[in-house]
Amino acid sequence: MVLAPFSSPAWCYASVAALASSLISVPLNGFVLLSFLRDRHLQTPFGVYIIILMISNLAWVIFKQTLDIINNLYFYYWWLGEPLCKMYKYGTYVYSGVILYLHVLITANRIWAITFPVAYRNYHSKQTAAILCLAVVVFVNVVALPAYIVDLSYYALPATIGCYIDIISVWGWLFLAQVVVYDLPVIFVAAAYPWLLIQYKTQRRTDLHRLETLAKGPTGTTKRMLKIEAAGSSGYASDSREAPPPPPGEKFKGPATVRLPASEGATKPRRRRVSSRAFLVISFLTASIIVCWGPTQVYTTIMMFTLQENKTADEVCFVLYVVQSVVDPIAFIFVLRDLRQSVHDRLRRWARVFRCV
Repeated sequence: MVLAPFSSPAWCYASVAALASSLISVPLNGFVLLSFLRDRHLQTPFGVYIIILMISNLAWVIFKQTLDIINNLYFYYWWLGEPLCKMYKYGTYVYSGVILYLHVLITANRIWAITFPVAYRNYHSKQTAAILCLAVVVFVNVVALPAYIVDLSYYALPATIGCYIDIISVWGWLFLAQVVVYDLPVIFVAAAYPWLLIQYKTQRRTDLHRLETLAKGPTGTTKRMLKIEAAGSSGYASDSREAPPPPPGEKFKGPATVRLPASEGATKPRRRRVSSRAFLVISFLTASIIVCWGPTQVYTTIMMFTLQENKTADEVCFVLYVVQSVVDPIAFIFVLRDLRQSVHDRLRRWARVFRCV
């Protein structure tokens, strides 16, 4: 039985939310991407992950989310033709998985920086980051494409009754892709965060204790590690030990200098901001994964076993799902000072140009 197509689009709050998310996401991700491509000081090894993530978000919004909106508006009818239906199905299998695994790379990057800081500084380059991103794209395609190929070759439904995946016919391949490509990244990011939180708090306590010790005056080995700078009347001492890994979006600028009042009674050291910014990035991205992607993956995994959809749960998960592409650029702009300044300066220049016109 062929169902008659809707004569007019069937709008719902999920479709409205997806459309609003698309209109916000494209300029946000575009601004962040343009800033990284135009400003060389942002093009660090870690910046490569952000560049690829912004490109993936844009591709997902333009080629997948837009077709999602159309598919939901004209339920049981696809009027865009077979080629676009194939592209839409490919995006359903692959695009989201690439975005999830890029978040995994960012989390793994922080774990590497904390666990092996020397190796991180020596071996983590822009080329290394690009190779890891390429490996993620290849891995997701290798795992997800068998279900796509089998579905397309043997079980594809006519586009005239809707562009959908026949879950029952490709259940085995689809379940493999769901667990490996979608469920495992969410589990990894969520499980890694408590460890990163413990490491951050431990490092912060250690640094504060070290700085308090140095503030009391150089003795023993600490005396050899300090160099007294001629800072005029300010009288500051600086700790010239090797710096920790740089935060996301900032270049490694050599030895860290922790300036301390040279007076004997000063016991309140200045706090470092490097690890704080890096930890804020991970905190925002982990929250976006858990809140935006977690419910969707739980619901989809359960649905694959029950083969029953819940309309309310489906729409709620869809709204959370589409909001993710807005959260990522906001998190980077909010946390990374250099990126925020770059976006602000570019907007000011454009505003002046428009006023002149």
